[in-house]
Parts: sequence; C-alpha cells; structure tokens
Amino acid sequence: MPNDLLTLLGPAADFLRDLLQTSSHGVAVVDRNLRYVALNTRHADANARPLTEHLGVSVDQVAPSLAFPLHRLLKDVFDTGQPALGRRLVRDNPQQPGQVLAWSVDALPVRNAAGAVTAVCLLFTAPPEEGHAGPTGRIPDRLWALTKTLPTSRSLDDVIRLVMDEAVPTTGAVAAGLALLDEDRTLLKVLGASGYDAVTLHTWPTVPLTLPIPATTAVQEGRALFLTWSDVQEQFSQAATRPTYQGQAHVALPLMQEEVSLGCLTLSFPDRVPFTLAEQTVMGALAETCAQTITSLRLRDAERLARSESQRTAAYLDSVLERSPNGVAFLDVKLRFVRVNAPFAVFSRRGVQDHPGKAWSEVLPDWQSVPQALAVARQTTRASRQQLNVPGPGGADRTVQVEVFPVLTAQGSLLALGCEISEV
Repeated sequence: MPNDLLTLLGPAADFLRDLLQTSSHGVAVVDRNLRYVALNTRHADANARPLTEHLGVSVDQVAPSLAFPLHRLLKDVFDTGQPALGRRLVRDNPQQPGQVLAWSVDALPVRNAAGAVTAVCLLFTAPPEEGHAGPTGRIPDRLWALTKTLPTSRSLDDVIRLVMDEAVPTTGAVAAGLALLDEDRTLLKVLGASGYDAVTLHTWPTVPLTLPIPATTAVQEGRALFLTWSDVQEQFSQAATRPTYQGQAHVALPLMQEEVSLGCLTLSFPDRVPFTLAEQTVMGALAETCAQTITSLRLRDAERLARSESQRTAAYLDSVLERSPNGVAFLDVKLRFVRVNAPFAVFSRRGVQDHPGKAWSEVLPDWQSVPQALAVARQTTRASRQQLNVPGPGGADRTVQVEVFPVLTAQGSLLALGCEISEV
C-alpha cells in the first residue's frame, strides 16, 4: 500500500497502517490542507478513483461533493483537537451518477510527537438503520445539479432564488417557503416563498415557534416531517383548518448545521401516497446543502465584517496614539502591551519599541493599582479613573491621572484595553 506519507505523522503511523489494512470500512487520513496522506482501497473505490490518484491530492480535486461537507467538520477537529463522532454526511455516488449516498463519519485527530494535531483520520460507515451502502435515491438531473450549484452562491438571495425558482418546480411541489430563525430564536422569518397568495404572505412575514405547525415542529425537534394530508389532519389538527394546508401533503425540512437548527424549508404537494425513502433522501440532501451554504455565507460575512472592523479600529488607535499629547497605551486581553506612544514611553522611561509583548508589571512595577483596574475593565467592560503619586524625572513625586477603558467592537465584544496617563 503506497502510504509512505504516513511516516511524517510520527508515533501514530503504525496504528494508522493497521487500521488502513484491517478496516472493512472506508478510511482516509488528510492533512490541514485537506490533502490525502493515506487511504484504503474501500475509500478509493467509493470515490471511483484508483488509490494512487489520491495521495498528495486535495479532496476538492478527487471528490468535490465530499470536500464541501468535510471542510467545516475538519476545521472543528483541527481547531479544538477533539474528535467528531457520528456526523452525517451526504454526497453523490460517483459509481452511479444521479444518486445520493448518506454516511456516518468519525473524524479523529492525529497528533505528532510534540502533541500538535497535524492530520485527521476519517472513518466512513453506513448508518445501521439504512443498510450497508447508505440510502440511494434517483435524483432528477436538474435537482442534483442544484445541490452542486448552491455552494457557489454569493449571497443569501442567490440561495433563495435557486431554491424557489429551480429546486421547488423540480420536486413537484405546488408551494414552498424558506424561513430562518431570528436572533432570539423565537420566530421564523420568511425570506422566500412561492405558490402562496399575496394575503397569506402579507399576514405571515414571521411565524412564532409557539405556533403548532409542521415547520415549527421540525425546527424545534430537529427532524424532517413528510406528511400526507391525513397525517396533517391527525398530527396538526389546528393547522389542517387553514387553506394553505387543506387537502395537501406537506414536507417540513429543518435546516441543520450539526445539531443547531437555522430555519426550515417547507414544501406542499397535492395529496398523495406516503413519500418514498428515495424522495425523502433527495429532499433531505437539498435541505442539508441549503444549511451548509447558508452557514458558509454567514461565516464569510462575519469574517469580512471582522476584517473591516479590525482595520477601522486599527486606524482609530493609530490616530489616538499619534495625536494625543498624553501618554497612551493599548494592551491585549492578557494585559500585555500592544502599542504605546512617545509620551507614554516618557512615563515608563523605556523606548517605544521596548513595550510590545511585555506585561504591565514588567514595565511599571510600582504602578500596581493600574493592572488591577485593567483587569476590572476587562471583566466589566467599564472605564475607570484614578490618581497616582509616581516618581518624576528628578526623583520628586508627581501626581498623574490614569484612565483605563475598554476598546469594544461594534457588537460590544472586547477587542483591547486602553490606558491614558496625564499630568494633574
């Protein structure tokens, strides 16, 4: 087995070789760049590619539909150093185009001799209740193409448009809605809908989770509901009296990211026989792709906002340092200096560049009440002032005013701590 790259992983190499040779399930080892370090034949066969075509190559190149759901999972393992067990993953079936497979994945951190996580070992198994190869269902070409197109969406509006304009007609649904939970997680905010009259859309821009309907139940319980009209009458008698439910089968798909519900995708059909397992798998794959895409968009927007805010904050701090006639210093949350201006360096009797990375006690050991005030500001995010008698340049004491204040992001999170010193 050409898995020589395993030798780079140190003490775990022998164990991984045994696992790769003896496991009856698909096994793969990937590095931080999602490149294959090692794998067994079972996993290579699942990708419909020779084993040798995997080594040193990223999962994105070998199996794009597998890479997308793996990225977030692997990031969590690398960041926390903790295993992720029993995660559900849906991907295409390379051996039978147009079909989907569901697997249970265990992701185990692999550490080097220094204890750092340098790779992740992935074990792919079929959920016991779904048979040895995972559920398969025939997916219309347009819908399967959509599950691959959704992850490339640039905005939430793109996701809504693709789902409402392309996915819904493909499923045969006569009406659909996509709603996300608000910040308080008490309401579903309807972001997109099709097939409903204007009065209904105007009446229900938001839906409280206390309302007993399929969508709210699916969100709160984290499970998909596939209901015939008789199921709706039996399980949701109050909703069954509303025109939007009467005489129709109904599907409510929670948009789940790991175990957290983001919202719900609902589909309504003319009354029919119970949904087949293949149909449930198709619609479940669509909902899962929606949830993954929405999560990725939110992370991207949050990162962009954080970068922008960091740049604005840095510009503001630079301006304060340059323009203030008083001594100004900024410290990180560990109470270590990040930057100071020249007037502050006069008080500390050190060069400006001698401060970064040092604790307050290393620079001004006689000013013991200031680090205490900084610690309080870190805990409470409130500013404070105090007056101190400190040694002057000639040895005589002088009185200074010290103001300690938090530096917060627009969302109120603590970014840094500031200290301003002025003569009294």
